Amino acid sequence: MIRLGDSIELEGFEDIDKKNMVVLKKILGNHVKNLQENPNFRKIKLNLNSKGDSFEITADLELEGKNLSSQSNEKNIFFSLNDVFGSLSRQVQEK
Repeated sequence: MIRLGDSIELEGFEDIDKKNMVVLKKILGNHVKNLQENPNFRKIKLNLNSKGDSFEITADLELEGKNLSSQSNEKNIFFSLNDVFGSLSRQVQEK
């Protein structure tokens, strides 16, 4: 497991090459920064499963008083990450 600060946990990302990991961290940082604007934000956990030529990312977002989750399965890891955060952002806005 990779921890980024106190509020971000990444599981299954250990095998991502260094170049892609740098890009993933930047994308992840931007999305988490937006979620942290919500005063109820506590932490987020992302789990990556590589299945053949696709990347399945599951995200669990912990807010004070509720938990939200999202999942995406794409051939491009960056698209999958953006899908997961897009879904979480919509869920946060709905609540």
